[in-house]
Amino acid sequence: MSVRLLFAEQEASVDVHQLAERLSCTSGVNIERGEGAHGFANPFSRFYHPESEKRALDWSFKFIETIWTGEK
Repeated sequence: MSVRLLFAEQEASVDVHQLAERLSCTSGVNIERGEGAHGFANPFSRFYHPESEKRALDWSFKFIETIWTGEK
């Protein structure tokens, strides 16, 4: 089973680059980072970033499809 994590490039509470580096060594962990700050995929956020939202949604739908079809 794999785990997919989606982070904003800029998070106030955690160093995303350091966390991603540490977690990338773990088998089955896939990390995606959206351009911008926390809230980049929320159209009501002042940090909304439409291109990153689209990439995040595409990435999420592909993950759901792998679950649905049983692909790895």
